Amino acid sequence: MKNFKMIHFFFLIASLFSCDKREVDPVDPVDPLPEITIFDVTQERDSVAVTTFRFFVNVSKPSDKIIKVAYTTESTGIAVAGIDFIAASGVLSIPAGETLAYIDVSVPGKNIYEADEDFHVVLSAPENAVITDNKATGII
Repeated sequence: MKNFKMIHFFFLIASLFSCDKREVDPVDPVDPLPEITIFDVTQERDSVAVTTFRFFVNVSKPSDKIIKVAYTTESTGIAVAGIDFIAASGVLSIPAGETLAYIDVSVPGKNIYEADEDFHVVLSAPENAVITDNKATGII
């Protein structure tokens, strides 16, 4: 019993000083949860038609569970929702076993020249994964 307490004590101390602070799956504490990353997009807008900006979301490793993550667009003050891009929000569901998904944001056409404008797509509230990069920039 004394050896068990000593081993438990050392495990507790080691876990307190561990450098790896990633969340782990509560069912399997040895295997860390998949990590979600979203990537920036730089694209020209059409002068008339709507252009789709496709933001790719990467999952670091396949999961045997459906991964869900909430998303919303965010104005930076330079690009304005409703004028320069169409505000979007929702929940992205990534099927079990998949490692790539995307979020589409519509950008209305404009026939006047403007300097680059940007907006963000922000991820939050992940299920069955952790977010390592929660914000992507769309540059129009």
